[in-house]
Amino acid sequence: MTDSVAPPSSSPACDPEGLLRMLNGDRDSVRDLVQTFLDNFPQLLGELDQALAESAESGMPEPLRRTVHRIKGVCAIFATGRIVARAREIEALLLAGAVPAGVDESALWREELQQVAAEMTAFNRSLAAGDD
Repeated sequence: MTDSVAPPSSSPACDPEGLLRMLNGDRDSVRDLVQTFLDNFPQLLGELDQALAESAESGMPEPLRRTVHRIKGVCAIFATGRIVARAREIEALLLAGAVPAGVDESALWREELQQVAAEMTAFNRSLAAGDD
């Protein structure tokens, strides 16, 4: 394993149709899940920013690893496999003690998380428009 994770991709970060299939086409449930995620997203980014700063300053991997792990779990039902795989790679870097690389890669992953939120916002709007 190298100390570098793949760069952010321009491909979709979410699989909203997969979420619809997983919930048997229940658009109301999907919309509720997506809205809950979007409502909590600023807090998730704030926690990631805090953990990034803490690990960068202290050199301790655990605050960032725990935060990446938790956000990975939250995003797993919305995001494509590449978002989850990237989180696993970051966790592995941090478990190996590669804190500077883990911090750098987590900052890049943060950008991908913002892509997840943007795509889920657009998807939620399309669900709402389909109900009209």
